[in-house]
Amino acid sequence: MNCSFKNLFFIIFCLSSFVSHTHTGTHEIKAVFWSDPDIFDRDRWAILKNFGFFSSLFNAGRTSEIEDTFLGTLIEKFGAQTQIYKANDPKTNKPLPNIMREWLTGQKTSDAVRKAALETFKKDSFIQKIVKMLFTPAEFLHVTYLIDDAFKLIKKMKPGVMQVLASNYDPGSYHELKKSAVGTKVLPYFKGHVYVSGMLLSKFPEGIILQDPAFFNYVINQLNLKPEECLVINSDPAVIHAAKSLGMKTLAHNHGDHSTIKKQLKELNLLVK
Repeated sequence: MNCSFKNLFFIIFCLSSFVSHTHTGTHEIKAVFWSDPDIFDRDRWAILKNFGFFSSLFNAGRTSEIEDTFLGTLIEKFGAQTQIYKANDPKTNKPLPNIMREWLTGQKTSDAVRKAALETFKKDSFIQKIVKMLFTPAEFLHVTYLIDDAFKLIKKMKPGVMQVLASNYDPGSYHELKKSAVGTKVLPYFKGHVYVSGMLLSKFPEGIILQDPAFFNYVINQLNLKPEECLVINSDPAVIHAAKSLGMKTLAHNHGDHSTIKKQLKELNLLVK
């Protein structure tokens, strides 16, 4: 039952679950890169309450159908990027619908995307509920919480190691995050080193997302770092691939497996004892 509910919410979370692997060299690590899925998660009970328990129970068995309908329909109507966007199912690669990329890069507002998506799925009331939550920043942040194991690692990072938050966020969601309880609790640890896709439109007029090596290249140049001095923690193989292509060190993991992250950070001597 819990597994079904967890699978049901993959569209909302846009997270990845893959085999853990660490790729590091001999250079000193000066910066550690985190992203939203590594430090935040969503309260499933709050989502069930929002969606309606019995409605969620009924639709838990529609996971594959919902996946095909949600992404497939958006791709059919709005087109898609050739760049691979990894969904929650590690066996499936899903192209990123153009409308979602335009949202994440700040080219379209949450209101505009929500309106278009609601019209697209007007015959499926349950997917409409997903649409309303996903593309309403305040509502989405309402069910977001800070993962305690991740926060402990962030707090235990050695003082000389720069911590960077690099993630896909539309401008509306990022502004909501900054003023939210979870945001005000964790963002100070990044000391202003926050780079999100939706806030880089002035630098990349065609938009940029985390899965693009140009995103990381821009950040490391802004921070006067060398690729080999950076460690990227992420559960999305596309992000790991982008980082590796620049020569950055990587720590790939199954989403939610903070014990592996902790073990690797300890081995790299990045945590205070």
